[in-house]
Amino acid sequence: TTTYYAHAGKTCPSDDIPVIATITGVCEEEISVYPNPSSGLSVFIESDEFTSGEAELIVTNTSGQIMKKEILSISSIGRSNEIRIDDLNFGIYFVNVFQNDNMFVTKLVKL
Repeated sequence: TTTYYAHAGKTCPSDDIPVIATITGVCEEEISVYPNPSSGLSVFIESDEFTSGEAELIVTNTSGQIMKKEILSISSIGRSNEIRIDDLNFGIYFVNVFQNDNMFVTKLVKL
């Protein structure tokens, strides 16, 4: 748990208000992206930690800019999902998957 302080802005004077944020799960490297590195049109993403249902996929570049955002349909635990990467330029990306209260992160290299 981390405490941040929010301020209303420059034009309206206000007191700093403490805001508490709790990250309930960050699981690095508990997802697999393959082939990685990849020069193909798509990669596959899978994890034994996924549960059936929807998950949000966000791919960012090394500057944190969102390059791709989509909803994944997870039908069974450990099942792989195909992600198209033909719209990504060559480079290093971070693949972030959000499901329930968990965030899964891994690196992807596009050749």
